[in-house]
This record gives sequence, C-alpha cells and structure tokens, in this order.
Amino acid sequence: MKTTTQILVIGGGPAGSTTATLLAREGFDVTLMEKEVFPRYHIGESLLPSCLEILDLIDARDIIEKYGFVRKEGGFFAWGSERWGLDFTKLRHPYSFQVVRSEFDHLLLEHAKSQGVKVYEGTEIRKFTFDGDRPKSASWAQLDGDKKTGEITFDFLVDATGRAGIMAMRYLKNRHYHESFQNVAIWGYWQGASSMAFAPSGAIAVGSVPDGWLWGIPLHNGTMSVGLVLHRTTFKEKRQQGHTAEQIYMDAINECPLIGDLLTSATLISEPVSYTHLRAHE
Repeated sequence: MKTTTQILVIGGGPAGSTTATLLAREGFDVTLMEKEVFPRYHIGESLLPSCLEILDLIDARDIIEKYGFVRKEGGFFAWGSERWGLDFTKLRHPYSFQVVRSEFDHLLLEHAKSQGVKVYEGTEIRKFTFDGDRPKSASWAQLDGDKKTGEITFDFLVDATGRAGIMAMRYLKNRHYHESFQNVAIWGYWQGASSMAFAPSGAIAVGSVPDGWLWGIPLHNGTMSVGLVLHRTTFKEKRQQGHTAEQIYMDAINECPLIGDLLTSATLISEPVSYTHLRAHE
C-alpha cells in the first residue's frame, strides 16, 4: 500500500472513478480508496445523454457501448391526465443507457486502473489528520483479507463518498437537507415486463400516483427496475397505519396504469427494498 500520493480520492463510484481517471490522465499521482469490493449493488440505473460527453472525456465510451446495456433513446411520462414522450434522438447527444449499476460502476473503476489510478478496494477511511483546516493524511483499514491498517499522506483530497459524505458529515458539518426532497424510494426487479411500443426505444417509464411517482427501467439482463418515490412523511404515516413497505409499493403500482400495464404478465423476482433519499446542499 502506498504511503503518500498527490491526490487521494475516496469513493469508487462513477464520481470517484471519473475524477480519478481525469486527474491521472493529466499526469497526477492519484490513489483511490473504496470501502466495498466491486462489483457491488447500487441503485440509480437510468442515465441522461449528457453522460456521453463525460465518457468521451475519460475515453470510456467505447467500453460502455460494447458492453450491451440497454440503449435509452428517451422517456415516457404519464403525469395525472397528461401523457407525453421525450425523444433524445433530436438532441446533440441522441441517447444514453439503462445500466445495471454493479456492472457499470465496475467497468468505470477498472478503466480508472488502466489509466494509472492506484485503486484499493475493501479499504475504509477511518479518520483524517489536519494541518489547520486542510486534511493532510488519512488512516485506513482493509476490511477483508489480512485486515492491514495504515496511513497515507496527500496534497489534495477528493471526497466522492456520496451519501456517506465523510468530510461533510464528520468534519465540516455543512450538509443540509432540503425539505422538499426528503424522499423514500421502494423498488424491486420484475421478470417478463412488457415494453412500451408507443415510446422511444429503451425509454424509462415515469408515472404519477397520488402520493408520489413510479419509475420503470428496462435492463439488459431481461429485468425491469420498478420503483416508487414518495415523501418520507407520507411513508411514515402509511407505516403507522400498518402498511408494510411491500403493500405500499404494490398499491402504488396498481394505482398507476402506465406501470401496472407493463407488469401485467411480469413476476416480481426480488423483495422490495426501501431507501431514504435526502437531497443535500453543502
């Protein structure tokens, strides 16, 4: 394990691997530490066309193109009484991808390694040491194998730990949550879902329900990711009324003709998972 680096990136998701790749390609000595061992599960599967520009910047677009993810050429929305399609093919970047995040994130992290980033997976940051206001070193611990521990010094730090927000949450204490976006998502995976012949190829389906909205994302492994998003206050009220997360999820699907019709002949092959999403500004 290295003991010093110019730039330490913590977090190996798309933000961390992309940042690390860009910096390494500019000649910097970059080390990336990631708590999990990839591939690992993650939600957030429907990408926007603007990602193509980023993939081009890091020279990874060909890798993603060849992998076989669903090509997403738009979306279809059923919101209240209104229905409309969104066609990406008329944009400067005419498509994007629906991705299985464990596979997509792993491809980007492996690409970072190929570009000269020193990557250490299964390695957790335990604490930072500061010189005044600036973090200058990090204590780390391996979570698997021989479970080594150590310290690495750096000139610059990039915190790409997402929700964990190590710097923002533990040290700077400057993460604040917007009341309007304190949501809960409940989602699962369905086999045998129908496609939308009336929508752009590979489109995401988005439908409203009285208490929130649903997504339907077709994936290259033959499943459809279907999720419900509602405010956590509404979720808490329903739970207090005795509804399970699965009941809340299934009731919402039954209330949404767009999503319900796609799942008429489909089978839920995973147990619905709930997740609190708090959108932050720092």
